[in-house]
Amino acid sequence: MNKVNRMAIELWIYMNNSDSIIEWLESENVKTKQEALDKLEPFVGSNIRGWATSVGGGNYGGSLAGTAGCVKKVIKHFENKQN
Repeated sequence: MNKVNRMAIELWIYMNNSDSIIEWLESENVKTKQEALDKLEPFVGSNIRGWATSVGGGNYGGSLAGTAGCVKKVIKHFENKQN
């Protein structure tokens, strides 16, 4: 996989595009659930901060469901690889 920029990763996570996230993590030689979580933490944090900022500005229509769903799928993928 070619080098992926931060905005693409954040968008993939937000949109629950776990297949692209898993492909990117594997291209970064991530092997374990903990490595995946460590690698995703800054991107997930950015999504949460962005959501919180938009809610603070009166935009109550946003959701973190895609972010949560993506992280769950990624965790499950790497848990299964370890077993």
